[in-house]
Amino acid sequence: RLESLQRTRLGRLSPREVIELLQDAFRSERLAEKLGGKVALKSDGVPFFVFEMIRGLREGQLITELPDGSWIESEVIDDIPVPDSVRELIAMRLRGLSDEDRTILDVGAVQGYEFDPEITAEVTDAPPLTLLQRIAAMSRKSGVVRAEGRAIRFDHHLIQETLYGELMPALREGSHAAIGTTLESRLHAAGEELPAVCGPMFANMCEHWVKGAKGDRALPHLDVALDHLEATHQNERAIALISRLLGTPDVLRGGRRLRLLLRRNTIQELSGRVEGQRQGLSEALRLAKSMNDESSLVSVELAFILRCRHEGRWDEAWAHMEHALRSSCEEGDPALRAEALLARGDLLHLQGRQVEAKETLERCVAIGQELGAQRIEMWGKHHLANTLRSLGRGEQAKSLFEEVRDWARAIGDPVAETTACMNMAIALVELG
Repeated sequence: RLESLQRTRLGRLSPREVIELLQDAFRSERLAEKLGGKVALKSDGVPFFVFEMIRGLREGQLITELPDGSWIESEVIDDIPVPDSVRELIAMRLRGLSDEDRTILDVGAVQGYEFDPEITAEVTDAPPLTLLQRIAAMSRKSGVVRAEGRAIRFDHHLIQETLYGELMPALREGSHAAIGTTLESRLHAAGEELPAVCGPMFANMCEHWVKGAKGDRALPHLDVALDHLEATHQNERAIALISRLLGTPDVLRGGRRLRLLLRRNTIQELSGRVEGQRQGLSEALRLAKSMNDESSLVSVELAFILRCRHEGRWDEAWAHMEHALRSSCEEGDPALRAEALLARGDLLHLQGRQVEAKETLERCVAIGQELGAQRIEMWGKHHLANTLRSLGRGEQAKSLFEEVRDWARAIGDPVAETTACMNMAIALVELG
């Protein structure tokens, strides 16, 4: 050992430090800002992982060096690839584990990056204290896990991903199902406070059952789980849960399947996730027609109108509009007709036919008022305010936007409140 050398233990880098390191490596502030968050997330700030990912981006020709020494993307980088050197390092850390320790970590990995030792003990039939002692020993010897309060967390999310990916499919499914059963037991013990207190547990339980090929057991609790995920803005998880359930054979049919297709479409619209939206709506349309359910058919047609509007397919949007209006009249449901009028008024406004839009939206608002349907009346007034603004009636538009904003705030609709505030700001600018 040379006396002039010393060993320094490097701590994990913060996301900002990762970005600064990338700026130095790429000589490009723009590329560093664009990839920094993804590299920080994937590497968890481990310096060696960061440098290996930089090398992987270069060697994989995902980025290209310019004559001035700076780097740019060669193609769109949606995800940062994990280099083989990093995977080999993780595999080496796991190689020395005993079968008993590997079983504990396997069940933990099925739960996720962070796992509950009590659930793990119940699923593995291990005495809780003995299991905690083994986890503590692993933390000291290999550092693959560490305690975070009462939970256990993997030292790096790639460790969890590696363990989970190496499980046999049948073992993975069985572990998910066993965890779902354990969570169900806990929920039954919670008693009458279930929906209010245990929303996260409902969501976890449904996810484990669906991943454990027990989708039928998730169905009675699905609405509570989705309500929780949507209320906490976990739209990606909600979409994934519905999609996995829809893809499970022989679990969902008829009206229940149709309602879930429409619910997923609504969440996709809110989160800007357009992938697969048209395919899902096409299935919903076929299903509504086969059920001969005019009310459901109108709901699907209205969802299609919104999708076509975003895609600029005006002719297709108007075709769905005519079907929706005709079906709502035949059904004799004034609420459905008001929804169709709301969509028609919006289309007319977007195409510059403001006088027709105003008349249509006023009819929509009137029906909403007659029915006491707050949501219809609120959105009708919102679209009417936009139309009035286009007609040069800025003061009237501002007053309506203020009314919609206050109404949305009172009923707890953040989407409507935000949209009203944004459009009211535009109206105020136009008024000077």
